[in-house]
Amino acid sequence: GGLITYLIEGFGKGRLVGVASWLGYIAAVVIVTSMVAVSFGSYATSLFVGENAGSAWNHLFTSVLVVAMVAVNMVGTKVVAAAQSLIVTGVLIVFGLFIWVTIFDIDLGKLAFSDYPSFSKIIASVALTFFAFLGFNVITFAAGDLRDPPHDLPRAMYRALGITTL
Repeated sequence: GGLITYLIEGFGKGRLVGVASWLGYIAAVVIVTSMVAVSFGSYATSLFVGENAGSAWNHLFTSVLVVAMVAVNMVGTKVVAAAQSLIVTGVLIVFGLFIWVTIFDIDLGKLAFSDYPSFSKIIASVALTFFAFLGFNVITFAAGDLRDPPHDLPRAMYRALGITTL
C-alpha cells in the first residue's frame, strides 16, 4: 500500500516499518474507515428514511458506502484521485455553506483574548485534533511531493509528533 511504500522510503525495511504498517492499517484504515462508514449510515438513515427508522437502514447505508468505496478502489488510481477531488470539493462546499449560514449569528464578544487558553494549549489541541482525524494517512497525500523522501519523511513525522507534545 501507499503508506507502507512511504515508510520504507523514509525509514528503510525493518521492524519499525513493520510495526508502523500494522498499526497504521489497523488503526487508521480499518477503525477510522469503519467509524466513518457507520456514521455515514446513521446520518443517511436520518436524512433519507427518518429518525424512527430501524437499524437495518443504518446497516444498508453503511454497506452501500463500503461496497462503493471498494468498487472505486478496484477501478484504479485515476478514479480514486478523481473521487478524492470530488469529495474534497463537496466538503469545501458544505463548509462554505455552514460558514455562510452561521456567520450572521456570530457573537464577537466570545472571541475576547482574555478568555483564551495559553498558546501551548491551543497548539496542542489543534495538533491533537489534526492527528485524531487524519492520522498518519495524511503523509500519503504529501509524500509524493517530497524531493528526498528518505531524508524528509522521517523529519516531517518526528516534527509532527513533536508538535503534539508541547
